[in-house]
Amino acid sequence: MQSLEARGLALEAQKRTLVTAIADPGNVSVKPELLEQVASVKAEITRNESDLRNTGNDDQSLLEFASFALNYISELKDNFWDLEHEDRVGCVKMLFPDGFFIDKTGNISHPTLSPIFTLIEQNQTKKNLSFTLNSLLVELRGIAPRSVRLLASGLQV
Repeated sequence: MQSLEARGLALEAQKRTLVTAIADPGNVSVKPELLEQVASVKAEITRNESDLRNTGNDDQSLLEFASFALNYISELKDNFWDLEHEDRVGCVKMLFPDGFFIDKTGNISHPTLSPIFTLIEQNQTKKNLSFTLNSLLVELRGIAPRSVRLLASGLQV
């Protein structure tokens, strides 16, 4: 399905083409049909612009709902032990859809995490993983001469 912005651009281009065709003296015989097509394209442009405005409102509503949902989950976390057992089980299912397991040594594992965790901002996570980006700058022993030869050969990276 074509995005509304792309559809709007395509309709504007179609309208310009039709207006150019109307101005062509060779199209005098089909000018009424071309004028009807321009009117039709203008109506489509108006509908498309209306859809674009409505979609913008939907995006704002979605953002408001997502904010509410994340705040609600945060409040559930603060009051987790005050919830009834069934509600606690529901919260656990919301975060760990396939459950979680504790082995004999006390390690906790889970097969899948909820997509909710993808909404957490990077700076809110406990682990700072920026060191992994810097670790890509270090070459392993035995590889350094190979990369030096690549750079010396004029290879553009």
